[in-house]
Amino acid sequence: MSNISIWPLILAGGTGERLWPVSRKSLPKQFQALNSELSLFQECALRLAEASNRPPIVLCNNRHRFIAAEHLRLAGIEPGAIILEPARRNTAPAIAVAASWVRDSDPDAVVVAAPADHVVESGAAFRDAIEEAVAYASRGYIVAIGIEPTRPSEGFGYIRQGEKLEGGRTARKIEKFVEKPDRETAEKFLREGNYWWNAGIFVFSASAILRELETSHPQIADGAKRAVSAAEPDLDFLRLNEAAFNECPSTSIDYAVMEHTGRGVAVRLDAEWFDIGSWSGALEASPKNSDGSVAKGNVYLDNVRQSYIRSDGTLVAVKDLENVAVVATRDAVLVCDLSKSQDIRSIVRGLGESGRTEGENHAKDYRPWGNFEVIDEGARFLVKRLQIDPGASISLQKHRHRAEHWVVVQGRVQVTRDDDILELSIDQSVYIPQGAVHRISNPGDVPALIVEVQTGEHLSEDDIVRFEDKYRRA
Repeated sequence: MSNISIWPLILAGGTGERLWPVSRKSLPKQFQALNSELSLFQECALRLAEASNRPPIVLCNNRHRFIAAEHLRLAGIEPGAIILEPARRNTAPAIAVAASWVRDSDPDAVVVAAPADHVVESGAAFRDAIEEAVAYASRGYIVAIGIEPTRPSEGFGYIRQGEKLEGGRTARKIEKFVEKPDRETAEKFLREGNYWWNAGIFVFSASAILRELETSHPQIADGAKRAVSAAEPDLDFLRLNEAAFNECPSTSIDYAVMEHTGRGVAVRLDAEWFDIGSWSGALEASPKNSDGSVAKGNVYLDNVRQSYIRSDGTLVAVKDLENVAVVATRDAVLVCDLSKSQDIRSIVRGLGESGRTEGENHAKDYRPWGNFEVIDEGARFLVKRLQIDPGASISLQKHRHRAEHWVVVQGRVQVTRDDDILELSIDQSVYIPQGAVHRISNPGDVPALIVEVQTGEHLSEDDIVRFEDKYRRA
């Protein structure tokens, strides 16, 4: 097996609406630290790195490209490719794109495709499962990773096991893929004992999965191939050809391949595995106190049972409640019955329909150079906290309708203001008049923190005229 190229593929295109208000489109759950100090995306990348011998391929959307790159950098991982999907097309087109990219340079390679938002408690068990799966994938099988069910779940798909394969540790033929069942059916599956949960992790050779798609969904195979062949490099990213990719029908790899192939094999992962798709799932996946509750951040609990309580800032005190989720961020608080936490999407939809931005955007806005957060605002003024990452800089720009005053509170920066170049450190400040061409850069090796005070009649992010941008934004 040491001679087999094993490419990890991280599928990071989801939005995680059921974990609102922590997960939002601007920074969804895979880029959040829900189970440890690392983001789920980083945990996935490190887990796959230990089970493979090639650098990871990441598929994400354009909005999250710099976030994905930064999370990999912080984890000490150099990607093989960060491929940008121009639209959401589900897992079959995403996997077809990655397989096309791999096959072009490494036709005999095996790909391990995993969602970016899962939790696996045992890295050793994960490596064992992938090693067994790779052995079958290198022989042309399409392998799904299965989990022994611990309860009747309506939230997962199921794999009905067929005959045990000779020479395998846990490998079995796949008799049938089953969509998410109702409660009664899930209880029946658990009683029968020959069903595994479908973990959504697949192992296959790039050539084999494309052959399957060419037979079952030729439009996906062809569109993915053309999207890769006509892709364009953009900094450290690869932009798929939009027209070709959008011709791919939106469907899952389960439906496109696994429900139809005669080459399906399932391998069992013998570890605690969690798909944190809701706050009830977050409770299940997290260490609990003696009352069966999770308390994260600035919280105080008094007689609270079987509940998930989290605050990212202000104190949250909860008393005499059971089976609830209370989640507080800087700009939103969610309180719900945990048994109804699968329905949080309706809140996100309702906020959007009423014109509220909190359903999609965080109070902290992430940019390729760092982030900013609005601290206060009123008539003709807006106060922000800016973080400029080491080596980063905002675009060379001007504003037609506002002036700015910057105060350095951490690190050091270089400021361009028309023809002047200024070096500022802690407690120093600079005034940027309305219409002045300006830029702020961080030449240091620690993040620079800036308090920005804007004044003017129109204080909005659309009042930016860019002249030059290292990140190639419009």
